[in-house]
Amino acid sequence: MSITIEEALQLPIMKETRLVAGERGIHRHIKWVTIVEVIEDISRLSEGEFLITTGYGLDRDDQLRKTFIDRLVKQKLSGVAIHTGFYLKEIPEEFIQSANRHGFPIIEIPMKFNFSMITKVLLQQIVNRQIQMLEYSEDIHQRFTQLVLSNLGLASIADILHELTGGAVRIYNDIGEELYQSHQNTGPADREEIRSIYHKLSQAGKVEEMFALKELVEHEILIGDEPHKVVLQPVVANDYTYGFITVVKPLSRWEDLDYLAISHASTVCAIEFLKQAAISETEMRMRGDFLEELLSGHTTSPINLIERGKKLGYDLTGSHGVLCFRLHFSREQQLDTETQQYRDKLYHTVEYIVQQQNHHAILRQRHDLLILMVRSDGDEEAFYRIAREVLNHWRYYHPTLPLSIGIGYAASSVESIPRSAREAEYALQFGRLLAGPEPIYHYQDLEPYHILIDMLENGVDLKAFYEKTLGGLLDTRRNRSGNPLLETLEMYLQQNMNMQSTSASLHIHRHTLKYRLQQIEKKTGKSLSSPHQRMQMQLAVMAYRMLKEMENNPFQPLSSH
Repeated sequence: MSITIEEALQLPIMKETRLVAGERGIHRHIKWVTIVEVIEDISRLSEGEFLITTGYGLDRDDQLRKTFIDRLVKQKLSGVAIHTGFYLKEIPEEFIQSANRHGFPIIEIPMKFNFSMITKVLLQQIVNRQIQMLEYSEDIHQRFTQLVLSNLGLASIADILHELTGGAVRIYNDIGEELYQSHQNTGPADREEIRSIYHKLSQAGKVEEMFALKELVEHEILIGDEPHKVVLQPVVANDYTYGFITVVKPLSRWEDLDYLAISHASTVCAIEFLKQAAISETEMRMRGDFLEELLSGHTTSPINLIERGKKLGYDLTGSHGVLCFRLHFSREQQLDTETQQYRDKLYHTVEYIVQQQNHHAILRQRHDLLILMVRSDGDEEAFYRIAREVLNHWRYYHPTLPLSIGIGYAASSVESIPRSAREAEYALQFGRLLAGPEPIYHYQDLEPYHILIDMLENGVDLKAFYEKTLGGLLDTRRNRSGNPLLETLEMYLQQNMNMQSTSASLHIHRHTLKYRLQQIEKKTGKSLSSPHQRMQMQLAVMAYRMLKEMENNPFQPLSSH
């Protein structure tokens, strides 16, 4: 605990001293008082120390005198008191100019005054404040500990912290969801400021850093015409940031004791988050195991499943759909131990969005997938609303980590739920072949590929099929841009055999396109003018793209096919 320069100047012992420069810095905190007679090496002075000196040596060394204040500022001292009349008759003008420039307080002690008395009184004040802080720390520790033992939860922590600090208190979880706020608050300004902090970091691609913070962060804002301080204190346990405590109050009313109260609140919040995580993990495992059994396709009677679902808080009557979520980690990220933390954040995000939209749902986390089963009640658009909201939320807080989402058709019965899961899986797996504007793919979007997916499920060797059909095209020597003949065939078929639009899309001359088409017919032995053979080639190209996608992004089936 410390006192400020301003508080020190108000002590009776300081009434004969004079602040001569650096008035902007009177809020600096004095952590200790040091007397130095001979000014030679100040590198041993520490941050927050208040220096008292007679200035011996400064009167004879011009270079030392010119750099004196700058060096004290560099050492992060709180201020300096100079006993004039011994070696310096008055405070040099260069001291005053430098101190005013840095907002570094200089106090003049007159020659007749015994500065050792100042040292004694200041140190007494500092020690008394430290004793006061220890007593306060013990008091709030007992109050917060009692909250934990009484199992009163996060809301009571927010209220107690508000009572201790007088500030507006909010508690957020690890996905930015506001969980609780103190009964008295400053209004929406502080909440918006906190969101603006997230947004600024998001724009800079640093929101991940925000959610990995382990230390307190401070910002200043204006609420009305009054400056306020916003403090964000991470709630950390087991090296994981479970959320944040935010406290907002007028800047003029902030005290060191507030930081101590916030620190204690963070500790008990971490205990509460760990307790909730343990309960949530058990529920998640039970419900997830139930969903796993449903998706396996090897289930007991539907009536039995419906009864078991009720016990877990999920109604299996009506219609249901399955959504699959996948995070796309780079190779470097896959080796990082924090990947599981991001999967946990995604789980909490989806859970939060589903609750916000009042849906009944069950989540299951796989190594590479997050699976969501949700009641649709005939409203399949609900699947898109969930997917869009999750995607928007994820992009806002984690803009550098891509997320894609697959959606299956609604299942009208318990027995058809595995089919919806497979459809969501296929949509996620092959959706990128459609190159849509958003990474949200519904199985219905894959309609051109449905026949190939059916062939795949029925054990047809798609590789043998496309190799037989495309033949020589696959043997064509690739250049840096890929396989030009295969890409030309694909674009030509996509453009409904329109020469002009095909050549424009490929950025080649019509004569070049005509030559390539002749080469394609020659190497495949098939005629592009034949509807039957053209359809064969179209399916073969699609099968080739599908299997390449599976090769580049392998996945494990959600359920038995």
